[in-house]
Amino acid sequence: MKLFFKIILTVTFIIFRLHSFAMDSTRVKINFDSLLKLPLNKFTIWINDGIYKHKVIPKSETNWKGELFSPFGLVEIDYHNSDTSITFKKFFFKKGNCSIYIDKTSNRDRLHIIPSFNLVSYDIMGGSLLDSFTKKEFDTLIHFYRVNRKRFGTDPMLIHKTFLLGDTLNYRKIEFIKQYPDSYMAFWIFATHIAKLDLFKPDSLMNIYNNVLTDKYKNSKAASYLVSLIKNKIAIASNANFPDFSVSDLSGNTFNLKMFKGKYLLLQFWASWCTPCLKEVPLLKEINNKYKNKDFRILSITIDKDSIAFQKAVKKYSMDWTQIYGDTVLFNSLGWGGVPQIYLIDKAGHVIYNSTMIKDFDLNLLRKLLSEKLDG
Repeated sequence: MKLFFKIILTVTFIIFRLHSFAMDSTRVKINFDSLLKLPLNKFTIWINDGIYKHKVIPKSETNWKGELFSPFGLVEIDYHNSDTSITFKKFFFKKGNCSIYIDKTSNRDRLHIIPSFNLVSYDIMGGSLLDSFTKKEFDTLIHFYRVNRKRFGTDPMLIHKTFLLGDTLNYRKIEFIKQYPDSYMAFWIFATHIAKLDLFKPDSLMNIYNNVLTDKYKNSKAASYLVSLIKNKIAIASNANFPDFSVSDLSGNTFNLKMFKGKYLLLQFWASWCTPCLKEVPLLKEINNKYKNKDFRILSITIDKDSIAFQKAVKKYSMDWTQIYGDTVLFNSLGWGGVPQIYLIDKAGHVIYNSTMIKDFDLNLLRKLLSEKLDG
């Protein structure tokens, strides 16, 4: 018997002007057909507004509200089957009223979309061109993962090999950008993915933005954010001043870079679900205990979305230094990337240690540097 379901996504855009910018307020409403026989908890809706990627779980959420920062946004519908994820459909949308009706066909990994005025095909925007251009590298990565996924916990080299295959895929995407610079997909994949990786040197990223990508998509908030992000990467990589910031803890206390002038600041990005982060905690405790009475401070910023999990981890591991939860603006401004990330900022505000640029898994280089600066 065929399984038919219907997803009704209603996207309402309210456009108004704030100062000189167009601020596009976006509302996405999700409705499932009452005859749906597939479990809702296996569906995920991803909405990318040009800067941030938002996760919507249909079983518990039916609405998403946000701002569209780019000329077009992207909606992706995933269905999770056992331990793999099948992407049913991707499509772009532009500002204006947009109602999208999606019906399942007899083929489980295909969806039929009734076109609407403000819905733009993923293929038309260059999506199918990108997919075909990177198919070989993508298929190799997926095949390697599926064959070896049960052995990842016992063989660290498999994870290393997976990262290398992922790097190969990303280099191929760079080639796509260079060959099809006028495609919206070239701008999209660069802004939402490539520029946020630590794989490429910041100077080369800026060169691609300035000299490869077309100018027609650069008049947007997403493009402004992208330029700021790359400039922050350049500053950190060149040991220049760390980007200024202002963050608040759960008690409402505000911390900014100027408050730590005259001290060495160790800035950590972490999460309670991140095993490598938790392995670093005893080393950070050791460092904190040794130098907390000197010109040294630790500021930890979590990217956790679960406040209870965050607080349990802080208590369990006795992380008795300044903790920031629910404020990821600084993390986003550096390009997201993975966690853990650790930066050491000197008394003048310069970056003198960056864990994303070196392999220092036991923090031996960090401890040696701190000893040179603070011991004696």
